[in-house]
Amino acid sequence: MIRYVFFVVLSFNILFANDNVVKTSELELFLFKVGFESLLKDVSLTKDKSSLNTNEIEKINEKIELIMSELYKDKRVIINNSNENQSPNINTEEFNNLKNEIAFLKDEINKLKEKEKIKEKETKILTIEKKSKKTNTMRVASNIANIYDKASSSGNIVSTLKRNDLINIEFCTKFEWCKIADSKFFVKKFILK
Repeated sequence: MIRYVFFVVLSFNILFANDNVVKTSELELFLFKVGFESLLKDVSLTKDKSSLNTNEIEKINEKIELIMSELYKDKRVIINNSNENQSPNINTEEFNNLKNEIAFLKDEINKLKEKEKIKEKETKILTIEKKSKKTNTMRVASNIANIYDKASSSGNIVSTLKRNDLINIEFCTKFEWCKIADSKFFVKKFILK
């Protein structure tokens, strides 16, 4: 019985496997047709673009020829058919106008330089007197008070104070740390009174 079931399952697998191969080849053929058609469209688009480019190049060449012919008519460009150097015909009026403009600009530059000379002025320097810092004198209320290098308990202990020692406090933070006046050290506020 098991052999018959195995044989039936194997035959179905072989049957479906052959169908998959056929479907795959049909799919490949369809994809090939679509790809070939898109390739033909791309070739025709490229051909159209190249013909447009040749038209644009011809128009540009015509414009260049027109500009060059205008330049030759005005005799601004010298045509040299021989190896001899020829001196160009320079319009003397234009040349004189350019010289006059350059001289005028130089005069303007000199005038500006004269105006920009540095003039010294006497200035008064105001001195600001430093206000004396208000300090509060407080007394140590506990037996020992530690002095820290930072305003946090993770700071290093620099020194200690004993009960009833007096300390000048500059200010206290909202976190209950007080800065000792004329130093950069801190002490806890709840230890002071």
